[in-house]
Order: sequence, then structure tokens, then C-alpha cells
Amino acid sequence: MRALRLLAVLGVTLALAGCGIGAQTVDFRTDAGQKQAVAALTTATGGSTFALVDFFSNHVTAVAPSKPGATSYDDWYYRGGRATSVAPEQDQPDASALFDVTKLDLSKIEPAMQKTLKLTGMTLNKDSYIVVQRFSAEGVPVTAPMIEVLLDDGYKQAYVMYDFDLNITQKTGSFFETG
Repeated sequence: MRALRLLAVLGVTLALAGCGIGAQTVDFRTDAGQKQAVAALTTATGGSTFALVDFFSNHVTAVAPSKPGATSYDDWYYRGGRATSVAPEQDQPDASALFDVTKLDLSKIEPAMQKTLKLTGMTLNKDSYIVVQRFSAEGVPVTAPMIEVLLDDGYKQAYVMYDFDLNITQKTGSFFETG
């Protein structure tokens, strides 16, 4: 599931890379960047219900209602001060995936990333990103939104999930494999 989602996100990212949607002004893996993007996305979507938010260094992608009150969901893209609905979400979420992004303490997301960097000794690069969702790394629904930090140095990958109290709930990826 993670690979399929990553391919979908990369496809949207690549498709938008050349279409002139705003310039990067902040790293969206930081607290300031996350707050800026979430504010713009909630304004653009007309609500605060999301199924997924991905924070990359230079943009943010999200799955949110196609319009206020809709039960259909679109892929949204935020970069350079503009939030845009890109296309219908291929995997329409059900109620178990939804969360109110305004009820989350966004200030916990950057410390989760810093904690993962310290845990692994890996460095932050453009391929590292953060996901907020109500699913485990295997795509199993969980009761509350989770923070997943994904690091990739080209040789090893580390995927670490946290609850919003910053407790590690899951560690996967080649970095944690022994042998």
C-alpha cells in the first residue's frame, strides 16, 4: 500500500512540477511550513476533514473533500502559497480514514521527524517526508491519526510511526532489519 501511495504521490508531484504552481518558500517538514500549508488547504477545501496529509520539503499533498460537504475526495496539492485540487482520489476513503486536521497538535510533527533522525543517525534529504493518516504502515485502520516519518538515504529506508504523544508505535524498513 505504501508503495502504491508513494507512486501516486510522485505521479501527482511530477505532473505538477512543470505547471507553474508557486515557488517554494519554506520547508513543509517544519512546524512553520506545516501550519502554513494546513491553513491554506483548509481554506481551499472549505473544511478541516482530511484522510491523509503528506509533508514534503517543497510541497504538501492531501486527500480531502472535493468541495465543502462532499462525500467524494480529491487529491490536493499545496506549494508556493496555492492549494489546488488536482484530481479525484483513486482510492476514495471511508469514514474510518477521516480526521479533523484542526484538532491535531501540528507542533508534534517536526519533533517526530527530529526524533527519527536521532534514532537512525540518517540525514534529512529531499526524499524524506512525513505522513499524517489514520492507518498503520500496512494500511490497517487505527483509532487516531498517526505521524509517519519516512527517511531514505538511497541505501536504507526507515519508516517510524508515532502517536501524537510522540510514542513510537511501529518501526519498519531496511534500516531496522538485522542480518
